[in-house]
Amino acid sequence: MKIKKYLIATAVAALFLFGCSSKDDDEAKIVCFGNSLTEGYGAGTGDPPIDKNKSYPYYLSEKVNVPVINLGVNGETTAQAVKRVGKVLSHNPAVVFIEFGANDLFHQVIGSWFDIDIDPDFVNKAKKNFETILDQLADGDRQIYMIKFYNEDVAREMITENLGKEYMYIYDDYETMFSSLVSKYKKVSLIENMWDGIWGNDELMFEDDLYEIHPNAEGYKIMANNIFSEAKEYLISMGFVK
Repeated sequence: MKIKKYLIATAVAALFLFGCSSKDDDEAKIVCFGNSLTEGYGAGTGDPPIDKNKSYPYYLSEKVNVPVINLGVNGETTAQAVKRVGKVLSHNPAVVFIEFGANDLFHQVIGSWFDIDIDPDFVNKAKKNFETILDQLADGDRQIYMIKFYNEDVAREMITENLGKEYMYIYDDYETMFSSLVSKYKKVSLIENMWDGIWGNDELMFEDDLYEIHPNAEGYKIMANNIFSEAKEYLISMGFVK
């Protein structure tokens, strides 16, 4: 894994790009709000290698009969996401998928390389940012799905390789945070299986000299299937499934 090089690149050159599916924004019912894993980093062949038409929101849009809007931004933290909630609300979505948290961790890792102490409260600060987001989005009948950016294998590799085994408590902090948020907000559900069948399979991961922690286009197809499987029952109940 070349995770450290990726983290440096992310810190230096976060991209603030907006986009949507090919369907009419005015009819949007589903919004995917997240960072590079939502935007589709690793699915393209350009510089940066982003292709929203091969992202998980795009593949999700092929399974439903309503527009899906991709509001992913490469490199974004929860604090930056707070400033974009209005963009989500402008589409008045019935369903929102939220995927953030990885870059909050990355910033701590990068700081540690320069002998900056890890903020022991950074996950709690991320939680407060999530609460600010959810206080605005989890309103009325709108359904929210929070997507964990990791599973245990992802966290163990990312944390122990960059910080050391003694920092695996961060994994527990994130677990507690997500559980607490789902318990607090009635219309919020948690999707935990985003990486199932992808992580650890080189054929499904994007790889170049800098990056090794994003899926490629085929990986994003599986990611969309994983996310869809968790939300399918609700989407069917709303009449959103083809």
